[in-house]
Amino acid sequence: MMLFSKLWVALTILGIVDALCTESLWSNRINYHGQSTCKEPTYYMNGLQRDHLQQNDGLHLLKGAVCCSAPSRFLQSDNLVLYKDWTYVLEEKNDIWANCPEGYFLHGLQRSQNEDGVNYLHNIEYARCVKPSNHPHYYGDCYAQNITFNKQGVFSCKTNFFITGIHKVKGDYLHHIDKLYCCAMEEEPEIVYDVDTFKRVIMENTMNNLVRLAMALGYGHCAGNKAIYVGDDFYRDGDSWIADHRLFWGDKKCNGEKCEERLKIDYLDWSFNMKDIIYSNGVIDELKPERVYEMGFQNNQNNNVTKTFEYKNAFSSSITHSTSISKKTSFEYTVSMEVDAKFISKIKGSIMMAFENSELYKTEMGSKNGEELVDRINYSIPAQTFAKYKVFLSKIRTTTPYTAIFIAKFNVRFTGMLRYGGGYASKMTNFHYQYKGSTERPSFTYTFGDDSDAFYTALKLQSRNRAMPWLWKDIFKNSDRIRDIINSLTNETKYQFILNGKFEQVYGKSIHSLVDLTKLRSPSVRRKRQTETFYVNDTFIAKAGPDDKPVEVNYPEISLQEISPIELEPILNDPDSS
Repeated sequence: MMLFSKLWVALTILGIVDALCTESLWSNRINYHGQSTCKEPTYYMNGLQRDHLQQNDGLHLLKGAVCCSAPSRFLQSDNLVLYKDWTYVLEEKNDIWANCPEGYFLHGLQRSQNEDGVNYLHNIEYARCVKPSNHPHYYGDCYAQNITFNKQGVFSCKTNFFITGIHKVKGDYLHHIDKLYCCAMEEEPEIVYDVDTFKRVIMENTMNNLVRLAMALGYGHCAGNKAIYVGDDFYRDGDSWIADHRLFWGDKKCNGEKCEERLKIDYLDWSFNMKDIIYSNGVIDELKPERVYEMGFQNNQNNNVTKTFEYKNAFSSSITHSTSISKKTSFEYTVSMEVDAKFISKIKGSIMMAFENSELYKTEMGSKNGEELVDRINYSIPAQTFAKYKVFLSKIRTTTPYTAIFIAKFNVRFTGMLRYGGGYASKMTNFHYQYKGSTERPSFTYTFGDDSDAFYTALKLQSRNRAMPWLWKDIFKNSDRIRDIINSLTNETKYQFILNGKFEQVYGKSIHSLVDLTKLRSPSVRRKRQTETFYVNDTFIAKAGPDDKPVEVNYPEISLQEISPIELEPILNDPDSS
């Protein structure tokens, strides 16, 4: 079992323009085995504070960190915490950057155990890296801040920038840190271009509450082996979150009862379904006439010839469908999935089916299909003249905008060990009707959701009806916030996105013709009959042409239910409770 230590001696409010900053003093704790972090779980390191330069310029002179709050839109977000292995990065021989993963910000440092009591940069084992769950995996602006880290003082990034990495030159002393990599949080919502990213966004924004739900049910080891708080130190493997049992230094095996059997959360059987669609009034405009037929006739005679041209055609209308997804959801990200052809084709199929079954289509658009139009003209063609007969189709376009709500459906499976927690009467035991208080700490897998009900529907029904195998009465009695967590997880708005689109139907309104005449250069003596009639029978599909610009439309407004974030106090990870 790892021991984690944190000590904050002073808390100083450092007011700056947009963020609230505190000074977390570590005293000599950085010189001992354990983690030294920002005091506030939702603050991020903006600067480092060191003491006077000494001959033995070790970690004991790193006095603390300046930590600042995130921009307002991230303040009430859950945090994702992972640990970046810096075990070998900060070795004395290296001139190198040590960074958090993209999109994460430095929150603390873990020092390894050193028996001789002398601690330098190479003793920093890993970085505690944190990001708001609704922050993308990239930054806003970034820059490298040069520092002269050989004197007492605070060495910080600019206002509203946070440390994401440090650079050291060759050497092992504290003053060999010469740069901070500083990044601002990305203020613009993330653009989701594909279904995999959309799934990731959902997984990142539900992970912490799912971990708390699993803990309330009675699962043990609801954090990784390096964690300070419940929910820390999970890594993503495909569509799963796994609490990490691995260590980075020395003995890489964890200690404790079933310490490698940590909580795993699987997201299963994903699908995306249309929940609702609303149409607004169509916009009607007239398109440029299109030439649909032409033929030539040459009058080689020395007298006028009357020709009868007749064009008859059944015109079929065309319907095109385009999408433009650009609405914020409750997670404050922007969805734009047009580039994911496979995903959007499935969505378009369900939208087209709904459209063709709508009253709007049946009463206004369906009747426009297959109308037959006829043009007949008798024309006197002068002697020694070439006549070109052209038929033009006048087209009408009706553009119907819509707004649709789609929802992601999936199931959630917990796999892990059920806690003993001190026996049947203990609040720390599990709440399975069969295993409550069991010293066996059984492995148990449970899934919320099935083919008929999504995870959030199943969780709502089971918790409301107090369905087995969980002892919901005891669960609600034991945890005063579990109702809030369940309400948050079962709020379907979390899993919805809004799609704007439009249908464009183009149909033939009428046809008209004209005849162009060109004088023949040399007379011909070939004679033909005095009159001829030409009939054309085929099918033509009316479409918008390249010069027909799309019309501007107003999409129906749909407001997703606002989600009030729940503020939960962090729960310290207690390996003994498992």
